[in-house]
Amino acid sequence: EDPSKDWVLAGVIVRKSTTKKSQKGNQFMIWTLSDLKDDLKTVSMFLFRKAYNELWKTPQGTAVAILNPNVLDKSQNSVDQACLSVENSDRVMILCQSK
Repeated sequence: EDPSKDWVLAGVIVRKSTTKKSQKGNQFMIWTLSDLKDDLKTVSMFLFRKAYNELWKTPQGTAVAILNPNVLDKSQNSVDQACLSVENSDRVMILCQSK
């Protein structure tokens, strides 16, 4: 990988889905992340594999940074600005937790 092409998404978990199962039977979860600005734009972050296994308990209100998430196609009726995914928990940094 070329480090000059790295990018980071930072946001606060404003909503979490319940645990879901993929068509292959693997568990995953969706975090809704926001920058908390006035117009409250959001991004869906799908947590798969190791990211799900190690981060599913992360509480709502946690600020996170995600290195090089995968960009997914978003559904036409989605209100989110983007749909992203991460499979490796090593790419997720917990920044802080609100009270």
